[in-house]
Amino acid sequence: MALEAPTLTGITTRPDDQETVVVLSKLQGDLEVCIPDSAYSSPYNEAFAILNLDKGDLEWRGKKIPTGQYNEDIDDVARTPNLKVYVSREEVKRHVNKTVTLCYQIGGENEPQTSSLLTLRIEW
Repeated sequence: MALEAPTLTGITTRPDDQETVVVLSKLQGDLEVCIPDSAYSSPYNEAFAILNLDKGDLEWRGKKIPTGQYNEDIDDVARTPNLKVYVSREEVKRHVNKTVTLCYQIGGENEPQTSSLLTLRIEW
């Protein structure tokens, strides 16, 4: 079963099968991809964004972000709430006037889990 689809900071996301429009000229920096808190519980994993390009093309994978941080108060690693991963503005720009799908993946070396897809239409 797929994890809940991501949302985007500052952009209204559409229901499952509808395109979410990303207007590059309004994007201030990198595309911020929000991972629902319900999608992960372990602070010992990593998460990253994935853009699935046109069929047959390779997918783009973003930088891995840890799902937890060391917490001195408990002397252990604690889960990071409101986790965000990013798609660089340059990568988004490469897909102007195209439709791509976006998801995220969470996990360690064993059994990573992938989210449901969010369909993006990139416009200038």
